[in-house]
Amino acid sequence: MESMKLISSNCQAVPDGERGIVVALDISKDSITYRACRPGAATRPVKVSQDMNGFGKLSSALEQFSNESYDVWVGYEPTGPYSCCVLEYLAENGWHVVQINPKHTSRFNDIRDNKPGKDDPRDPLGIAGLIWQGCYRIPLHLTGVYAELRAASAEWGMLSKESTMLKNQLHAMLELWFPELRSVFKSGLCKSACAIAKKYASVEAICSAGLAGVRGVLNKASSGRAGFRAEALLNAARGSKALRNGQKTRHRTILNHLARLELIEAQKAVLKSEMERMLLDLPESQRILSVAGMGVISTTLLIGECGNLKDYSVKQLEKLVGLNLCEFSSGRHKGKLKISKCGRSSVRYALCMAATQMMRKTGIYHDVAEDMRSNGKRSGEIRVAVARKLLRLLHALACGAQGFDRQQFVARRGTGDDQVIHQDGPALAAA
Repeated sequence: MESMKLISSNCQAVPDGERGIVVALDISKDSITYRACRPGAATRPVKVSQDMNGFGKLSSALEQFSNESYDVWVGYEPTGPYSCCVLEYLAENGWHVVQINPKHTSRFNDIRDNKPGKDDPRDPLGIAGLIWQGCYRIPLHLTGVYAELRAASAEWGMLSKESTMLKNQLHAMLELWFPELRSVFKSGLCKSACAIAKKYASVEAICSAGLAGVRGVLNKASSGRAGFRAEALLNAARGSKALRNGQKTRHRTILNHLARLELIEAQKAVLKSEMERMLLDLPESQRILSVAGMGVISTTLLIGECGNLKDYSVKQLEKLVGLNLCEFSSGRHKGKLKISKCGRSSVRYALCMAATQMMRKTGIYHDVAEDMRSNGKRSGEIRVAVARKLLRLLHALACGAQGFDRQQFVARRGTGDDQVIHQDGPALAAA
């Protein structure tokens, strides 16, 4: 019988079987529990504090293993903000740090000793076991402008989330204060509607102001463009079904929410200008921004979450973002290909929003979207497919030396040549 050819099942490096040692960390808010692990052996768990004193003790232990001629690997599972400080400390001191998916640790522990449960002394064993099998990823340690963009993208996400929350609450409050407001204006939070809410405490106050008073408020808020809505607004107020009780406190709540919303919008404007300034320091950002449809926010989210795109291959970048394809098939069941969504969700959102813009008539992917639509693809599938193409294009631009040339892009598309050629660099797969 002819012997079967064995192929490598894992392309990632693993610690050396003779000299390697894995120091696995279980990180909590106040302490770090670590164990040094070798195949079939491990030290007793040691707990140090989550401060510079504890970091120094951990570094001393790592140096001791290194002095004993061990090849030291440090493994950990992310625990939100609690793991960031020690990760930066270890990276800046030159230690080889790798990261484990937290959900894999608990599953591996259950398989390893057939015992469910989770505790600090036990988790480092699972972390070390996964590293010895090559099941890890290299964490992103961003410095300089990249680190600032990472913080800016996180702040933008928090401000956007708080803004959406306030808008939803305001819509709910306006349904009680003046439900008919949405029938007069396209949006209950437009400038004219907000001016009415700030000026008058109730629908009775609107009725008492009269046509001239309401028209004056609308003209001032809209620079004279919404004054014609005054009569419709006054009629809606006279026949409103709004609540009559509790409106004084409810109106004060609306004013507070509007003030907070204005503050958030002002903070977002300042942050956006800061993003523009930081992007000027990165040459690849200017090449990315040369693509029509890629703005300051989407570019900041991409670079801030991923770092320097030159550090990745196209497949690695797709996997980091969660746009890599996967399927669930077994036996006769053939699953459908879909994206994994195991990555940076904010980058996926930014790419899909940019792809939506580029699928319009003037967009660079309009023809691609129309071809897929004629083949029976749904809008969601088209948007994801265009986002994947866009990611490959942006990676090529970041690794190249010139900006986006739409004429060259359109000329090469449809000819079977999916390469974007840069004058000062190699051809890179783009779309």
